[in-house]
Amino acid sequence: MYTAKDHTFVLCAYQESEYLENCIQSLQNQTVASKIIMSTSTPNRSIDALCQRYGIPLYLNTGEKGIAQDWNFGYLQAKSALITLAHQDDQYEPNYLEEMLRHLNQASHPLIAFSDYAELRDGKRVDK
Repeated sequence: MYTAKDHTFVLCAYQESEYLENCIQSLQNQTVASKIIMSTSTPNRSIDALCQRYGIPLYLNTGEKGIAQDWNFGYLQAKSALITLAHQDDQYEPNYLEEMLRHLNQASHPLIAFSDYAELRDGKRVDK
């Protein structure tokens, strides 16, 4: 049976993003608490300041660069059975992890899980 203790949000950050803090807040506001770490290949003051403000460990990818390499690097930093690769401009509904765990625990041998998503356009949620 998976619990939130088996999970890590791996937040991948690139350069400076106006959405990064909102993403962090959406991860910290989950109905069940999980570990959160951040990885980047483009360290800067903004990323450092947000990690310090929210108490998030930061891992620096000094190896090969690129979005896939950054995701793989971040993935390797998590020491949990389950991870969610979160992009800096993602926002998660408060019950995301709770629902994901519920569905994973209903599967006999889960390998990967995908969820639906919506986009924000002009400040409004668009599900199509």
